[in-house]
Amino acid sequence: MANHPRLLILALVLVVAAFEEVLSTSVMGPRHRGGRELDECQLSRLNSLEPTNRIRCEAGTIESWDPNEDEFRCAGVTVVRHIIEPNGLLLPSYTNAPQLIYIVEGDLLNMHNSLYYTAV
Repeated sequence: MANHPRLLILALVLVVAAFEEVLSTSVMGPRHRGGRELDECQLSRLNSLEPTNRIRCEAGTIESWDPNEDEFRCAGVTVVRHIIEPNGLLLPSYTNAPQLIYIVEGDLLNMHNSLYYTAV
């Protein structure tokens, strides 16, 4: 008797997932992503892009790029760079999406260089 509510919940989840898949396929088509055909992405010619937004803060600078640029739109990513000055602090934050974070220059032992924290 205790398994019936679990089966009902599982069936409901599967129905919602199937409905979402059918709806997304009928609205956007199977080969669309972000409003463009997947075959239209020309990643053989990448451009070096400058940040479209710069916000100066007490501890450094936040730079972001336009996610509607062709390179970012085809890859389906958004790029943000945090430039942290010596003795600056970037507080941890939660993002409900996968992130790739890396330090381009600097380390915690040698604070003479600025730390570059990039989230993709």
